[in-house]
Amino acid sequence: MDTRLKIIHANIKDIRQRKNFSQAYMAEKMNIALLNYGKIERGVTELSVKRLYEIADILDVNVLEIIGVAKYFEMVEESRILDKLENDKKYLKNLVDTLSAVIQKYILGEETEEAKANVREERFKALKDLKW
Repeated sequence: MDTRLKIIHANIKDIRQRKNFSQAYMAEKMNIALLNYGKIERGVTELSVKRLYEIADILDVNVLEIIGVAKYFEMVEESRILDKLENDKKYLKNLVDTLSAVIQKYILGEETEEAKANVREERFKALKDLKW
């Protein structure tokens, strides 16, 4: 059996168990024998689009969740968030480094107009690079 189909059948079983529905309950709602419902979850019986929607309705989920598309989009969104956090981390490190340098120069009395201009320029660049 195609791996993608195995995922669909496994997702049906997983969602059913999370909802605390028995195979008997599903079979009854679908008006089929318990044995035949078990074959659906094991992938012995191929699903028609109609059956897939019927199962989704009983489980009160979107068909995309059964197919696994929802999980894919969740992973993409999670990856996007992690990328943003990494960018924010780099920005904050740059900001801390810049502020540390300014504080060090101030403490040592080395603050010059040129140093102030460089700090302003670095801050502006860091803010410009930050992507919200």
